[in-house]
Amino acid sequence: MGYLTSGGFGYTLQRSIGFGHVRNAEGESDDFLMSGRYELVVAPETYPAELSLAPFYDLMGERVKA
Repeated sequence: MGYLTSGGFGYTLQRSIGFGHVRNAEGESDDFLMSGRYELVVAPETYPAELSLAPFYDLMGERVKA
């Protein structure tokens, strides 16, 4: 179980993004996170969510240097 802490529209990605926490009593690892299936509940509706461990920005500045 986890919690979505914030969300909005990612203009660079041209899609909705959200930030949150996933909890596991045994600890979190990349393998644990990637093995899960995620959904967001907004009001009475449930929506599929896709996990990303990569940053949502241009870490190496490649877009700026292009």
